[in-house]
Amino acid sequence: MKFLLFVAEAFLAGIAVVIGIVGQFYIQKKGEYSSIAKKGYKYQFAESNNMHQQTVLIADGKFLLAPVKNNWDSLVLKLFVAKNILRKGIFPSVTIVSGEKSEVQYLVSGARGIQYLNLSPVVTEGSCPDYIELLCDGIRIADQKAALLYFDSIKKNENILVIAPHPDDAEIAAFGLYSKFQNVTLVHITAGDSTSDKYSFLGGELTQRQLLGFIRVIDTLAASHWCEHVPDVLNLGYPDKLLKEMYEFRDNFERNDSQINDVNKYRTYCKCAKNIAPIASVSWKELVNDLIIILNEYSPTIIVTPHPMMDLHPDHQYATVALADALKKCQLNTDIFFYTNHAISSEEIPYGPAGSIHSLVPWDNEQLVFKSVYSQTLSDTDIQRKFMSLYSMSELRNIDCERNKFLDRGNIKKRIRGYIRKCINSVKELTSIFRFDESFFRRGLMKNEIFYCTTKNEAIKHIDLFLNGNADDFDKKG
Repeated sequence: MKFLLFVAEAFLAGIAVVIGIVGQFYIQKKGEYSSIAKKGYKYQFAESNNMHQQTVLIADGKFLLAPVKNNWDSLVLKLFVAKNILRKGIFPSVTIVSGEKSEVQYLVSGARGIQYLNLSPVVTEGSCPDYIELLCDGIRIADQKAALLYFDSIKKNENILVIAPHPDDAEIAAFGLYSKFQNVTLVHITAGDSTSDKYSFLGGELTQRQLLGFIRVIDTLAASHWCEHVPDVLNLGYPDKLLKEMYEFRDNFERNDSQINDVNKYRTYCKCAKNIAPIASVSWKELVNDLIIILNEYSPTIIVTPHPMMDLHPDHQYATVALADALKKCQLNTDIFFYTNHAISSEEIPYGPAGSIHSLVPWDNEQLVFKSVYSQTLSDTDIQRKFMSLYSMSELRNIDCERNKFLDRGNIKKRIRGYIRKCINSVKELTSIFRFDESFFRRGLMKNEIFYCTTKNEAIKHIDLFLNGNADDFDKKG
């Protein structure tokens, strides 16, 4: 029996290697971002006091840094790169060296044309080195004039509101950011109670949806306590995977079926939600009204939310659409910091192993204008705390070991199923050699977090473009 299992595992491993090689060849030739990789990125930044541009001359991969009088918190280098035909790495990268500090940033496969290097984790205001050196692998940076973009995006005493479509989205995208401020409120739109059978080995009266929803709501409370300043936590309890349907049928969408009638129960778990009244039924109007109440009560100076065209998860898109509907009815002057947890076309973004630099998402839409980019650098302690915060989320952990311990290990059928799961996981691990791991324990634990900043009015324009179908057009291009 053990020999047959070993042969099966070896066979599956061989298949995995072949799939990985073929898959990587396909990525290199036709890649998910072939059009963007060939043409480069196209970001538009509005002229304002939040951005200062400086031209630098790159020679032999090095350039000098001149003193800058303006205040700044994030630094991005806009430059032109070419493919290196003599050294074609699977994952092109640039090591950014500044004195004794160095960090690695990975780029899209086949990268060429205009690219953006995030220098913020290496260079900080007040400690600028004389020069920066760029060491390339898989790409080539010719001598050229490039643009240093200095952004001033955030102040010391901000009042921050984080919109999280699901429990864990706030931690994945913005734990490093919100843990730095004392006045922070986390608003989870849904309970994350999607249909699941992961707890099917347990008996009892609670449905699988209820078990998942309750544990995820409780998880958000535990995760938030890894911050130095524990934020207020609200969960509005709306059903998972229904926000788009709620919007599209907003005039007559009202559901009270047994699968989604726990909204008010979820709210009671978060004590900070006491000012949010119970709702009679699930509807778009109720969601927008809840957000209006929250905006008026907390008066945030910064709202952190998913970008509906950069993030392709429907719940993420329509959580921000609901926010826009609420903002239109509030007299509130606020900046919007957009993020993406499910970036366009690939769950591999940000590229690179945990601890790499997270830079701008590949982008090819000139219609969108941003005021600035904000990069929140994470120290080793920040990453340690963020890891524990993510580990507090049961949905991000693997429950197989707990399930296997619970099941009867003497049952031969269940033991065989366990070995099959092990083989499948082995295949996934081997194919990940040729692709970046999609786990949030990699993507969420980069050296920094990245946000795309704009004004309230400009953000509403972005959302209107999304609703007018531009997101679909861009998805077809990408």
